[in-house]
Amino acid sequence: MASGRSILNRSERHCRAAACAARGDSCCESIDSSQQQRTSAAKSLVEFVVAVISCGQRLAGFARIPAIGLLCLMLAGCSLLSSERKLKRSSGFELAPIVVPRDAVQLDLVFVDRPQSDPLLQASLWKEIDEIAGLSPQTRTRLHEAGWRIGMASSRPPRALEELLELASDRPDESESERRLVGRRVAVPAGTEFPIEVTDLLPELRLQLVNDERVKTWSDAKAVLRVRVEREQDGWVRLVCTPEIHHGKAWLRPIATPQDWQHQRTQNIEPLYELQFELSLNLGEMGVVTALNDVERSSAELDSVGHAFFHSVEPTGKLQRLLIIRVADMRRMTPVYDH
Repeated sequence: MASGRSILNRSERHCRAAACAARGDSCCESIDSSQQQRTSAAKSLVEFVVAVISCGQRLAGFARIPAIGLLCLMLAGCSLLSSERKLKRSSGFELAPIVVPRDAVQLDLVFVDRPQSDPLLQASLWKEIDEIAGLSPQTRTRLHEAGWRIGMASSRPPRALEELLELASDRPDESESERRLVGRRVAVPAGTEFPIEVTDLLPELRLQLVNDERVKTWSDAKAVLRVRVEREQDGWVRLVCTPEIHHGKAWLRPIATPQDWQHQRTQNIEPLYELQFELSLNLGEMGVVTALNDVERSSAELDSVGHAFFHSVEPTGKLQRLLIIRVADMRRMTPVYDH
């Protein structure tokens, strides 16, 4: 029994000495490179495993079992660490980019808010913008009576419009409430429509409808311009614009689509079909939509639809909003002929 214990003690001392010798070089020396640290740690681990196996071979049957168990625990720990590293690598998964539909039309939408007294919103701008092309005399007269002003600019915008954009984006001498420029690009499949929220949600919106002498008031309302995009031919787009008043609480409501009925969470929608207008734009051209300036209108017209849409940007009503719609890009559709 004494000889067996001495053998076990010698074997245990041999294992400890081998483990200390395997860890000695890597613990006492400082290594600057991270690659060298990983290599040294791996070498120490291998030497330690070899030392444990050699100890297990020298031990008796009852002492070999703990050595093998220790080896299994070490291997299991390595496996867990490896799985954790794989999990960290897999957590960096990124979604594939959204593919634009083949018949999509890309539009740039820009809101420019300027004080009503700005000369660039008056004659200096509109003398260089075409207010006649694309609109019939009846439509133009009806929109003008409702306080709207609509025109089209070429792919090379006039000087006044360029200055408006530059002033809205870079005027350090003005406060943020007097200069605001907001823009985004949308990709809309041909034959579909999308809403442009001209105003934020307002506690109250007052306006006088066309052919109605009464002033109507809506609570929790916002002004929206719904735009339907249609391709006419390569390079040309027709935009059918319908003003709408969204008001009341948002509930799940049935909405008619070209295919069927769908339930969407929306407010009450009151479309103003009598003020619907169309813009035919070529690639790069711009449509400019805003309201008549208060200087150009009488006091009886201050509750018009145009005033409610483009002068309700902030509570004081001193800012006027200018909406610019530009055809940024559209994919060329190549027809297939059957010979």
